[in-house]
Amino acid sequence: RHDAKRRKIGRRWPRAIEGITRREHGDRVTYSAEAMIHMIRITTAAITSLPMALEFHMALASAKQRVNVAISLSRQNTGCLGLTAGFEDIFREAFDSALEEQGLTIRDMKP
Repeated sequence: RHDAKRRKIGRRWPRAIEGITRREHGDRVTYSAEAMIHMIRITTAAITSLPMALEFHMALASAKQRVNVAISLSRQNTGCLGLTAGFEDIFREAFDSALEEQGLTIRDMKP
């Protein structure tokens, strides 16, 4: 019932799709990884290697976990009203360390 109403008025609701996406382009198949980290959708480059797409996905999942933990710890130190570090700093640190852990760079994942 809710879906019918949504289609009828033409609204597009945000989706939190995470994981590996497979796309076919004629004879060629590509894969990309996607994750939502606090309303930021990150999509990696489309590549032909499924194992590398899995590496991308593991890095994104690790970054998401690190952001969540850092924000939780920061809020515990300041109460629920704020963060001791800015979100951008938390995000960059989590993302950089997750990439390093997987032996990747941002250039590897860049679309």
